[in-house]
Amino acid sequence: MQQAQDILVETIDSNGSLRFAVSSDIEAPVTKRIPIEAQFLDTDGIWIHALLHVVHGRLTELEIYKDDSSNVIKAPNAADWEILLLG
Repeated sequence: MQQAQDILVETIDSNGSLRFAVSSDIEAPVTKRIPIEAQFLDTDGIWIHALLHVVHGRLTELEIYKDDSSNVIKAPNAADWEILLLG
């Protein structure tokens, strides 16, 4: 994605969620606020989710949370995620 070439990133919680400040004028070609979701089964058997948020065509946040709201135990590697394309 071209927006990611010139972006400031800030960690916003203990699970590793990120806030993005995009300076590019290029809009992401998506139709939904959350076009991508990823999931990973943590070592305690609870699902971790990552939601990519896009608002008005701009990357705004990568939200990471567990289904039971507990803290992430094992941070997954990139290859560990199951990716779901939502639009």
